[in-house]
Amino acid sequence: ILGDCLDIGNLESQGVSIATGEMLVDPTITDEKVIISMYYPIQVSMPSTSYNVNDFSVEVDEPLGELFRLALMIMNKENTNGFFDQVEFMEKHTDFVIKKQKPYPSTTYALRKSGLIFNFVIQGVDTVTQAGSSGFNMHENKYGCCYLRDNFCYANTPADVCELKQGVYEPGPCSCPEVVFEENVLCNNGACGSCALTYNYVTKDFDNSRKEHGESWCVYESIVGQGLDYVGSRHYMHYCINGVEYVEPARDYREELCTESTVRGGSVASIRVNRWQDCSRCTTEDCCNDVNLRDCVWKDWLDTENKCSPEVPPGFRHWEFNGMDVCNFANEEKYCDGFSCPNKWIDDSAIYCYSQGDCGNYRNTADKLTK
Repeated sequence: ILGDCLDIGNLESQGVSIATGEMLVDPTITDEKVIISMYYPIQVSMPSTSYNVNDFSVEVDEPLGELFRLALMIMNKENTNGFFDQVEFMEKHTDFVIKKQKPYPSTTYALRKSGLIFNFVIQGVDTVTQAGSSGFNMHENKYGCCYLRDNFCYANTPADVCELKQGVYEPGPCSCPEVVFEENVLCNNGACGSCALTYNYVTKDFDNSRKEHGESWCVYESIVGQGLDYVGSRHYMHYCINGVEYVEPARDYREELCTESTVRGGSVASIRVNRWQDCSRCTTEDCCNDVNLRDCVWKDWLDTENKCSPEVPPGFRHWEFNGMDVCNFANEEKYCDGFSCPNKWIDDSAIYCYSQGDCGNYRNTADKLTK
């Protein structure tokens, strides 16, 4: 492709004879620049003289190496821990901008520094189809480490993938060396800007308060928790970096949720896995409320046999009948005297049904109720 850039034909039409040899290109990527060195023997002959040129080089002042190292660090964090805390990183390195999106089931990153943008995608696993399984794991950490050129290390990599890339494989358990960046806060000494809060979907209004540099908070598309999240809703984490507000969506189908707390007077939010899978199997309050294992809510006021529901009900591809096995956990059977069962049992059964996930008769994000 590089050879196509040489317009030899134009010179030859002017009586210049050109002979070329094999082209060898050696790129070097450093933190702050890209250096392209090329050995390309060219002999230019004219009737009275000739010239030989062999070596060419060019330097481009772009921080491609830093962006590549950051991408490597993010991939290793995602592949081993299941997440990367871009808020903490950007708070301490304000010369970088990191934007994260989650088109299901993958995660896309856009890294920016000095006007240069580096995009990459982390391939995810479609786990909504396993919604009825209590044991699936979105972030398996069972492979080894792969070392490529310049000792770049990729964590949690299958051996066959490493071999395909001609890398050196180290079986697990193993860990890659930590990629380190020096802190660089361009808005030091209290000069970092604050952010005005955006639209709140639950209150249907704009907040008047402001968030400071490094703060993060949750935004929801509907009422949230207690098994009440609307069908089609999603959690979001917003965060403020030097006066600019950024948004990270949680994984679709409410496979992830956003939680928020207050630390040293400021709000700190995080997105994590929604551990709803075995809530309906808990028959005691202690099992249901064990926050070390699951995210459930015990509803002792329900006049139903089962009372444990997900705190944040999961979503399904219900238009494909996905999730029916989860909804079926809410099935109730009751023998009643007279023409009908008590209305409280009927209503409570409906509540327990829609609190399992996108099940039964409930509202969607457009506030439309299924009849």
